[in-house]
Amino acid sequence: MAAVEDDEPNSNSAGEDFVSSRPAKKRRHDTALTEAADPDGPACQSCRRKKAKCTRRQPCSACVRYNVECLYDDRKNKPGLRTGAVENLSQRVATLESMFLGQGVLWQQVFNQLSSLTSQEDSSPGRSSKDSGLSLQECASHLKSTLSTLAESGPVARSAELDSSQWPEFLQNTDTRPTRPSGDACKRCLALPYQDSASLPPTDLVDSLVDIYFANLHPWIPMLHVREFRERMADAAERPRLRNIFQAIVSTCARFSDDARLGSPETKAQMTKRYRQAVIVESMESFSVENLQALIICAFDTIGSGRGPSAWSIVGSMTRTVEQLQLSVEEDQTPPARALIKRIAFLKPCKTWVELEERRRVFWNTFLLDRFCSIATGWNFSLTSADVKRRLPCEGALWEAGHPLQTPTPYFGVADPSSGTNGPLPAARPEGEAQDSIGGFAYCIEATESLSLVTSFFLQQAVDVTKPQEVQMWLLKFKQLDLRLVQ
Repeated sequence: MAAVEDDEPNSNSAGEDFVSSRPAKKRRHDTALTEAADPDGPACQSCRRKKAKCTRRQPCSACVRYNVECLYDDRKNKPGLRTGAVENLSQRVATLESMFLGQGVLWQQVFNQLSSLTSQEDSSPGRSSKDSGLSLQECASHLKSTLSTLAESGPVARSAELDSSQWPEFLQNTDTRPTRPSGDACKRCLALPYQDSASLPPTDLVDSLVDIYFANLHPWIPMLHVREFRERMADAAERPRLRNIFQAIVSTCARFSDDARLGSPETKAQMTKRYRQAVIVESMESFSVENLQALIICAFDTIGSGRGPSAWSIVGSMTRTVEQLQLSVEEDQTPPARALIKRIAFLKPCKTWVELEERRRVFWNTFLLDRFCSIATGWNFSLTSADVKRRLPCEGALWEAGHPLQTPTPYFGVADPSSGTNGPLPAARPEGEAQDSIGGFAYCIEATESLSLVTSFFLQQAVDVTKPQEVQMWLLKFKQLDLRLVQ
């Protein structure tokens, strides 16, 4: 008995050394005797993986039955959130509260500024009773001005701009720095679509630039009916609707004018950039035929000046706009709405044949610019046969006369890149079909489409000369293009 008692301490110490030599997280409890189950202890790893009931013995009954190793985690995970999680969430909530508090202080300053402006205008003498309340447009303009003033942290860098004293007189009060107008100047500014919009030149100067436009640019992009456009210019109610077109004409034709009021060539260059940006901004804010015409003028001038990449985004926007305005289809070809949801119609039906032809020409000018960009870049064109069903424009003299055609112009088929490189070409217009009603503009459209087809063919029609079948398909497509060109 003494020998056995002397051996017990040694065996215990050896067991402790054996257990301590194992990993800290996962140890196998090799106990010869089955111990009582701990109801509060964790289940073994095998039972947790199988989501089975564990007897929490060492080894448990499930591990004994399946003859697997019974392993327990020495460290028992405590339920609840980790230490510091509540403090972290509290800090994040406090940060959000501080942000909202700062916004509240800023808006309080804005409201105080607006209240002071309103009280000053209400107390000003000579203010009629019908003008006592601020309109929505005036409040929005005051809010923009106040936000710009509060956000201004320093002087605006104007190293690339000309000195304001060098600007023409009609641009002296259109500084791009955010300032708050007052009095009559504020009322003039509120009439503009946005605060930094450039003022138009005097009326007589605008009219002279319109004459330059019709003499130099109109033959290349014939989309304005000369007689009706001048009648709208003379109408006091219609002239404001042409403002964006006037800005585009000033931007493109100022360099052709010798009027001293336009300033030096450097001033004209800055003016061109200023009005071009104004046209783009105003055209993106609303959909109308006039805004689309202004974009066409600016895009044509940009491409003609050798700055094609600057016009690509404008042309891309124009191609989407003509589809949204439904200018890519004839009015009589618009299918009746049978679906549950009807497409939004932005334009009213045309009142006269002249207006109908003008919208048709707006589309075809956009079509030509889209094809020019596609030819120059090698990109796929945006307007395809899936979206386009338009008649060719009529001869210019017939349009200027204003008499509806007895025989309408023929439809023109455009290419569809979705049909693949081996797809059929669009059918050419039969010779003699409404030959007397079409003119140079229609022929330009046909020639541009043929050039686009040739460019797409040589860019996209890959051929492996070692495969006779591919060579045969390439020759077949080549003959189709050749027949289209000689017709």
